Amino acid sequence: MNKLKTLENVEMSDKTVILRVDYNVPMAINDIKTVKSYHRVEATIPTIEEIFKKSASKIVIISHMGRPEGIDKKYSLSIVVDNLSKLTGEKVEFIDPFTEVDGIVVFNLEETKAKIDGSDSKIILLENIRYSPLESSNDFEFSKKLSQLGEVYVNDGFAVSHRAHASVEGITHHMENTCAGFLIEKELSTIDHFLSKMEKESTVCLVGGSKVSTKIGLIKHFTILSSHILLGCAFSCPFIKRAGKSIGKSPYAPEEQMHLVEELLTSATTNKCEIMVAKDMYVTNVDNSIIQTLEHFEHFLRTSNDIEDHETINDLGDSTIQKYKEIISKASTVIWCGPVGWSDLPPFNNASNELAKHIAHCSKKNGLVSIAGGGDTASTLIETSTFNDFTFVSTAGGAFIEYIEGNSLPGIKAVSER
Repeated sequence: MNKLKTLENVEMSDKTVILRVDYNVPMAINDIKTVKSYHRVEATIPTIEEIFKKSASKIVIISHMGRPEGIDKKYSLSIVVDNLSKLTGEKVEFIDPFTEVDGIVVFNLEETKAKIDGSDSKIILLENIRYSPLESSNDFEFSKKLSQLGEVYVNDGFAVSHRAHASVEGITHHMENTCAGFLIEKELSTIDHFLSKMEKESTVCLVGGSKVSTKIGLIKHFTILSSHILLGCAFSCPFIKRAGKSIGKSPYAPEEQMHLVEELLTSATTNKCEIMVAKDMYVTNVDNSIIQTLEHFEHFLRTSNDIEDHETINDLGDSTIQKYKEIISKASTVIWCGPVGWSDLPPFNNASNELAKHIAHCSKKNGLVSIAGGGDTASTLIETSTFNDFTFVSTAGGAFIEYIEGNSLPGIKAVSER
C-alpha cells in the first residue's frame, strides 16, 4: 500500500476543511431517539481538535446513518448534534442540503455553500449524505459538488473506508489537498501491529453478526490466522444445515451460500484450524419479523439435533458458551467480530454479554490481547462495562474485516500518495 497522507502534511490555515467521518451510531431497538453508544463520535475528536490547531476556519462534517431510501428522518444525523457540541465545546450548526422534487432527492449546492459561509459556527454537520442515491453510486458530478464545500478534504471515517462512495472516494478526484485523520492512522497502525504479533497456535477468532455473506471471506482468512474459529448462532446455521439437521425458520443459511461451507471446511482442514459450531442454542416459536413488537415471548433451549421447523435460533446455549470460554481461556489473542446472538433483544444478548465479560477478565488477569470490531460489538462492550478492558476496539465492522483480509480499501487508497 502507498504511504498514507496525514494531517501534518497538509496546510489548513484559514481554510474550510471537509471532514468525512462515520457517525452511524448504533440505536436502541424500537427507539429511534436513543443512541446506544457515541463511541464513533468520540473517536473523531482528536482529529477535529488537530484541524483547529492548524488554524482551519471551519469544518464541514459529512457522514451517513443507516441505509435510507431517499429522505427519511428516521435516519437523521440531528441525533448526534448535541453530543458533538458537548465533546468539542463548539456550537454545531446542522444543515440539511437536500430537498425532494418530484420524487428525486436534490443536493442544493449554492444554498448549502451560502449557509456554510454565513454561519457563525466553526463546525457544520450536514444531514445524512446517503439521502442521495448518488452517494452510494459514487456519481462523478455529485462528488464534484461535494468538493466545492471546502478547500481541504480529510477522511477520518475508517468504518466507511471500504466503500467507494462519493464522499469517501469520488470527492478526492476533485481536490488537491487530501489526507487521513488521526483515527484512520490509529486504526491501521494498531491492526497492523497486532496482526504482526499474533501466533496462530494461540489465536482464537470469534465470528458473530447476522450478515453471513459478508464474513465468509473473513472466516476463510481466519483459518490461516488462528487455531480456533468460534461461530455465533447465525454463522452456525449453515454448518448445522450441512449436517442434515433442521435450523427451523432461521434465515441465515440460503441455499446459494451452502457451497461456501465446504470451502471453509476444506480451508480449515488444510490450515489445521478447528471451526466450532454451536451445539445448543436458544430459540423462539415467534417469527423474527414481529418478535420486537411483543412485550412477552417464550424462548427454549435446544440442542442442534432437536430444533423444530417452526422455531428460530436467536442465541447460543449455555453449553456452547461454556465451551467457548474454555477455549478463550487458553488463548493469547482473541479477535471478535460481531455479537454472537441477537444483542439488541434480551434475553438473546446473554451469550454476547457473557463472552464479553470473560474476554475482559482474561485480558485483565492473563494478559490476553483482545481485539474487537463492529459497532454492535462495541455497544455490547459498553453495555457490559468491558469496553476499557479490551486491548483495542475498532470503530469499524466491514472495513475492519476487509483490512484484516488484506484487501485494499478505496477510502484509504484515495488519501494515500499516488
